[in-house]
Amino acid sequence: MKKWHLWAVLGSSMVVCGMAWGQASSAMVLSVQGEVLLELANKTQPVEPLIRLLEGDRLRLAPGAQVRLLYARSGLQEDWQEAGVLRIEESESSIVRGKPQRQTRQLPLLITQQMARTPRTDSTARIGGVRLRNLPELTATTPKPPAPEKMAELEGNYQSLRHSSPPDDRSPEVYWLAGLWDLKAHERLRSELERLKGLHPQDPVIVRLQTLYAGVLPATGTPAPGDAAK
Repeated sequence: MKKWHLWAVLGSSMVVCGMAWGQASSAMVLSVQGEVLLELANKTQPVEPLIRLLEGDRLRLAPGAQVRLLYARSGLQEDWQEAGVLRIEESESSIVRGKPQRQTRQLPLLITQQMARTPRTDSTARIGGVRLRNLPELTATTPKPPAPEKMAELEGNYQSLRHSSPPDDRSPEVYWLAGLWDLKAHERLRSELERLKGLHPQDPVIVRLQTLYAGVLPATGTPAPGDAAK
């Protein structure tokens, strides 16, 4: 049985998760292959990795399409494939039309709630035409670098998740990078982004993560106080 470290994230994530997911978002898209569309009132729009979805949203999968969803509050990860229409519910998806096939995986809430704290950008925060509040910008009061034991526990969880996940599943990386961001470990976050880019240069989720964090990390020439103290 795998051990998951219950460090400060467990307590703090309960509070922040309520803030981040309490704005009506139910699921986060982890990956997409093929044509997957979000059905809106008068139009459809392509679904991209890391966007948030509202309860009641509908996803239309074309033949051969695949989508991986994360329900952070229930810890459920869903892999859907083949043609059909899905409805986003509070803790799992339901089938509206067609016969898409589902595979599920249950993850610890400690892990999924940390994944849900992936920062939002203008594109990932917009759900069905609704824009959610972005995370606040970094200020001069940014905390000091995390304690070594917290970093070690985060990395241990990442390695355990990576070991138990399929090679093409980027959930471990979403968790790992969100944890580094949460701990204000900006230089380590930058180096990990470069490492992942070198390993998976064409992976759409890694490319998306690169773009997302490039938009929220402070400029290299003006590090936050926590980084400057290193």
